[in-house]
Amino acid sequence: MQTAQINNAVLINSNNGNVLLANNAAFKTNTIINPLPPPPPPNYPNPVPDAVNFLEIDKDYKFTVTATLKESINGSWVTAVTRTGLLVSETKTKTFRTGPMQVVQVNNIAPSIK
Repeated sequence: MQTAQINNAVLINSNNGNVLLANNAAFKTNTIINPLPPPPPPNYPNPVPDAVNFLEIDKDYKFTVTATLKESINGSWVTAVTRTGLLVSETKTKTFRTGPMQVVQVNNIAPSIK
């Protein structure tokens, strides 16, 4: 940190900007301090229930999930739309199999046991 004397005041050059310490020891700075408290935790619509696992062993599964974006407007949750009026959503599909994992070889070299 560097300091310098300017007209009976001390200029402190810190890592986050310049702070001027006046003669009466009052700080003058360009930093904006928000006087408002943080907002309360949001109340999201349709909370996700606790996960429950009823998957069977050695079975193929296909999951399709569609997520639609919601936004809070004037305190109410509404479905978000693009500038052209389309819903903001995305769909993903994943397939997998339960049970022991299969060994996959990624090259042509036979595995060796040492």
